[in-house]
Amino acid sequence: MDNGITPVASGAEPAMDGQSNAVTADATNETEPAFENDADRWKHFSRLNENKWKAATEELEAQRAKATELENAVAQMRQEHSLNLASIELSHQASLRGIDLDSEAMTAVNMSSFIGEDGTVDAKKIDNFLDRFGSPKHAFPSGADLGIGRAGGKPTTEFPLDVRHRR
Repeated sequence: MDNGITPVASGAEPAMDGQSNAVTADATNETEPAFENDADRWKHFSRLNENKWKAATEELEAQRAKATELENAVAQMRQEHSLNLASIELSHQASLRGIDLDSEAMTAVNMSSFIGEDGTVDAKKIDNFLDRFGSPKHAFPSGADLGIGRAGGKPTTEFPLDVRHRR
């Protein structure tokens, strides 16, 4: 019994003017060979599925390899960043203590020894290292006359605090 309806392949739109641009079911199976029995049909689809599985597996392995490569690159960049931060922190702490570390001394120091297990700079290790050079030197001697008036040192002339005793 023909009711005049032809199946439409997925993605094809039926014509609005009644013209038949629909793809029939026979045309969609052009790549599917004719099978003698069900066993051959199952073997064919099994091979297709195996090929799809192998392709998907190879693609997944390639993506995993790329992800591993990116993770290694990120880890290397973090390590380099931590070493730079350790170098900056060491030179900063040394300058606060009045210790002059030139570039030759900075390259001779193993910066990775100042990095903690979590990858951050360990300020305590830097302090312990700099303690070997002695106690911190103050930039200005305490009680020095800096030319801005009384700066905590002994005044040059003694004035009594009681006004009655002043001349």
